[in-house]
Amino acid sequence: MVEVKLQQEHSQNILFFSGELDYSTVDDCFQKVQREVRGINQLILDFKGIQFIDSTGIGTILKICAKLVGQGINIMHLQLSDGMFQTMDILGMVDAGKRAICFKKLQVIYKLEN
Repeated sequence: MVEVKLQQEHSQNILFFSGELDYSTVDDCFQKVQREVRGINQLILDFKGIQFIDSTGIGTILKICAKLVGQGINIMHLQLSDGMFQTMDILGMVDAGKRAICFKKLQVIYKLEN
């Protein structure tokens, strides 16, 4: 099960994800994201609460980012758990010098919060 909640902190919109992000939660995750981001034009994605992620979950993050960008939502940066960071690093998605995740298909680099 995956939970998705929008909160505003210090005048920033943060979309918090928690639980498991895998093949069994993908559709539910997309639906929850769409409900939460209505009327939002700038967003931080916080995945630190994700306790388990598989390759489908990594692909889901890419698809979520692509869909949000396509809707005109500016993604300020991503917040990842250590496990997610390591998985993305293994997949060659991390630019360690820039502390960023690169989604080459989107031709964008998302900065990671320290």
